[in-house]
Amino acid sequence: MEPLASDSDKYRSFLDAEEWRFGAPPNYDVVNKLFEEGRTKIWPPGSLEEEVQNLVKTWEMEMFHKVRPEDVKTCDVKNFRISVNDKYRSFLDAEEWRFGAPPNYDVVNKLFEEGRTKIWPPGSLEEEVQNLVKTWEMEMFHKVRPEDVKTCDVKNFRISVNGRKPLSLQEVAKIGGGYNNFLQTSLPEKLRCYDPAEETNDSSQKIFTTTFLRGFAVEILQVYSGPPVIVYKFRHWGFMEGPFKGHAPTGEKAEFIGMAIFEVSQSLFVFGRSGATADLASLGREAETAMVLPVSLESTGRMGGRCNNGPNLAAMPQKIAASWCDATGRKSSGLVAEEEGTLWIFSALLMLLPVDDRAHALMMAVEAASRRRYIYIYTKLIPSDHVLMQLNHESKVVKVEFFYDRGELLAGLIKGGSSEDSTSEMPSGCPFSKTT
Repeated sequence: MEPLASDSDKYRSFLDAEEWRFGAPPNYDVVNKLFEEGRTKIWPPGSLEEEVQNLVKTWEMEMFHKVRPEDVKTCDVKNFRISVNDKYRSFLDAEEWRFGAPPNYDVVNKLFEEGRTKIWPPGSLEEEVQNLVKTWEMEMFHKVRPEDVKTCDVKNFRISVNGRKPLSLQEVAKIGGGYNNFLQTSLPEKLRCYDPAEETNDSSQKIFTTTFLRGFAVEILQVYSGPPVIVYKFRHWGFMEGPFKGHAPTGEKAEFIGMAIFEVSQSLFVFGRSGATADLASLGREAETAMVLPVSLESTGRMGGRCNNGPNLAAMPQKIAASWCDATGRKSSGLVAEEEGTLWIFSALLMLLPVDDRAHALMMAVEAASRRRYIYIYTKLIPSDHVLMQLNHESKVVKVEFFYDRGELLAGLIKGGSSEDSTSEMPSGCPFSKTT
């Protein structure tokens, strides 16, 4: 195939390529008119400013529209790297991207911020889980090389949707990845308004990015348990502003709510003010809220340490040591537990619960202690609004389970009448697919 002739564009060069992402070179006549009518600067011809402006426009054209690396003229393709910042997602770096470049989430972030029903405190468990989910979904939809995926233990990772057989990443790729995995169905073929068996990864991305022109946002509604097994409720939504499988756009919101379980390989909680890690001494100094923490004789010690001879009160901050003695009726001189082999654990378990649920949890713990052999450490903790609970960036997702009704989403997409515009024939407005 002979290279296409270079089209004339007053601001862009290198409008020639063997292959174009959408079948032909882009035409910038309309956007050039918009630019000329709205710009605030007109740089002198040949000036450095004009040269830089044209370079940026040409580079963006190549990033969005060219497919073959050898057709890209503005970059050293082999050594080129791009750094992208996103307030909700990490790990936006990779050797290879499914759609040629890192995704840009500016539009869907705006949709998320305008439509969310919860604003979680910075550093809260809910915010950490929400950002983990957004980052994980970004990697699942956009990264190609397994070694670029940072949120998952790629070798051992499994995902299950609505109780189906757990799949590895390789098995997910075989059924078309992304949307195809999430929309698997046992409905008869004639009843499927979206049939994953007929779609590929690329075609499914094209369908949904042209249906949800502003993206498909996700928020965490509630976190029921923290790591290592994170259970949460989520909400997905977007506006049907483009056609879907022959159905005309309605402009209406399509959304669904579901539950999910993320199992991570390891986790770390960081306590403190303004991101600073707090040790036991700082917990004592900052003490304002009293809590009773149950410590079972049958505990495994995963949340803390083993001490066969009881806690070393001499090593505790004064406030914590005094509180422990008050709760148990011991004096500070009696430092040795009577029962050998007791496990003493400094636990932050209650801090995983919503503030309103903690009193009830304490009452249940006291009741349990009356029937079983529990020892209580009465301590002081930082007020909940100063507690930072974070997932360790070394944590890896090893198992994911989703539970939701796919019909909630698809029913909202087939309300529009029959449309002459077929989604499968309509090119996406932006190859940097907006998903979550």
